[in-house]
Amino acid sequence: MKPFAFLVLCGLIYGLIQNYFKPVVPLNTEESYFAGSTVDVLQNWQAKHFAYTYLIRSFFIAFWVQLFFKKYSYNFFEIMTLMCFAFGQGMLIVGMLLPFHSLLHQTANNILLISTTVLYPVIVVAQFFDKKKIINYLKAILAYFLGGIVLFFVTVLIGLAVDFIVKLI
Repeated sequence: MKPFAFLVLCGLIYGLIQNYFKPVVPLNTEESYFAGSTVDVLQNWQAKHFAYTYLIRSFFIAFWVQLFFKKYSYNFFEIMTLMCFAFGQGMLIVGMLLPFHSLLHQTANNILLISTTVLYPVIVVAQFFDKKKIINYLKAILAYFLGGIVLFFVTVLIGLAVDFIVKLI
């Protein structure tokens, strides 16, 4: 199966499972700095649409993976292939865990969510390049978190730009 189609299919399967089981995910109830702005709307959308956010995040993480592992001579599309399969499998794992969401304590749910959404792709990336080098695991973790940070800043910039344009009109 083609990698992007695999990721979209896994996102669809995850979305159907999530829609059926409707896990209660506690959202941050604190007053956001961006409350009432387009940034807040975008961040809430990302929190509610995990599969789409995962898909978007994969592009940013792939950029950092390519940067950190450039000595291996893989191009961006080859790394995106890796990311699509890793994130697709991660979504399927999370989807299989959703039926048990209500049975487990919130701490156990958080541990399972972190291990499948963060640790799994990090391990896949590190093992793809060279599983014997500990530095590759550190690079993979850094790429994952930098991808998330870049996604956050892009979300903020888009939200602020939309707010700015709306005020001009």
